[in-house]
Amino acid sequence: MHTLNLVVSRSLAALSAVVLLSGCERTPTPTTPTTAVAKADTVGMAAQSAEEIAALQRLKTHWSATTATDSSFGQMQHVLLGRHVVPGTQDGGTHLLLVYASRPVTHDCSACVPDLSFFEFQPESGQAAPSLVMASLAAASLGYAGEPPHHRVHALGNKRYGVSLFWNEYGQGIYSSLALLTPINGQMREVFAEQIGANHDQVVGAHGGEFTSVHWKTLYRFSPGSASLQDLHLERHFLAGKRFLLDTKTGPFAAELTSDGRVPTHMVYRFDGQRYQRVLASQRAPQHHGEHWWSSDLEE
Repeated sequence: MHTLNLVVSRSLAALSAVVLLSGCERTPTPTTPTTAVAKADTVGMAAQSAEEIAALQRLKTHWSATTATDSSFGQMQHVLLGRHVVPGTQDGGTHLLLVYASRPVTHDCSACVPDLSFFEFQPESGQAAPSLVMASLAAASLGYAGEPPHHRVHALGNKRYGVSLFWNEYGQGIYSSLALLTPINGQMREVFAEQIGANHDQVVGAHGGEFTSVHWKTLYRFSPGSASLQDLHLERHFLAGKRFLLDTKTGPFAAELTSDGRVPTHMVYRFDGQRYQRVLASQRAPQHHGEHWWSSDLEE
């Protein structure tokens, strides 16, 4: 059965690799998990593959030291969020990326945030075990009320990939955030983070004003730019219907105006090796969007 699992895994990886690597040269197509995992995998439970066994052992070792010195940590839960085929930056082949979220079983309060870990494996030929080429433990703490964020894997070009993470926070309204992580020097690093939506009530106007509904969202996508890697495009929606959101003095976006002094609704960010930096900001009417655009309303 172990041999069969390895054969099936490699077949699926090879099929997904064709899609992913073609995306490095054109508009990227996000990978889909090679294995659907609906239940939580905790330390001590049977893993589904050799890669999961290796990843869970690393997680157990890492968190054993923490739980031994901090009594607030109880039994740890490690949830496998997804398995993805990604480009190998060194060997030019394809690797397998496992994404995990870890938290103590009892940590489910609104302020409790899971720790995300990433494991990248290089498949081996024959019966040899897969080689672990990256173990990025607790690379980011993101999510809400103990729940991990949604995530997608994107081909960024030049044999690189990024993992976008989206989540909502609740507190007198709904607030949406987006972060992007990518491997830098063998570890997953956050290279972009921004609030991309809100839905709440607030007082608008002088002398007490009046309550009004604030509702805006941001669509995002990756698209070829002038550099070797994909640019990140963000486009805010629902701003035009609420004029106070476009106010350049008292509006919530007044601190980030365009070069001609307007609130930006379209932004482009470019990777400089460490961060995605904004290189373009303009105000324009919402564009027609097809596939490869995502937002909080489109999360699966």
